[in-house]
Amino acid sequence: DLWAIGCIIGELLLHRPLIPGHSELDQLQRIYDLLGVPNPHIWPNYQQLPMLQKKPFRQQMQNMQATAKYSKIDTVFVHFGPHCLELIKSLLAYDPSKRISAADAMEHPWFKEEPVKCHKFLLPTFPSMLHNKYT
Repeated sequence: DLWAIGCIIGELLLHRPLIPGHSELDQLQRIYDLLGVPNPHIWPNYQQLPMLQKKPFRQQMQNMQATAKYSKIDTVFVHFGPHCLELIKSLLAYDPSKRISAADAMEHPWFKEEPVKCHKFLLPTFPSMLHNKYT
């Protein structure tokens, strides 16, 4: 999905896992640390998620939310330019209905910035591919 693509692009740029959680709650805390806490303005149906209806989980979430109110994504990707930041934010939008579509992501201006992609004939080849061994 497009959330995963946003994570992969982030990992390729940073040369490390973007959100390396070790448990479900740790993963959520790391997402909140990077993107800030979801709220009704950025994700209107957030409070209706099934997991948030469970009291113990809801209490743990409230504790986590107190430590990560604001997004840090601008500072994490500050050196990659505004188009890159815009694309990553649109791929990692909390609300799936506000997330960029695959078609729109492929046409995003970031993919047209220098360095531009090279043509297929300029890519390195491997001997097995030259002899159509694995096609």
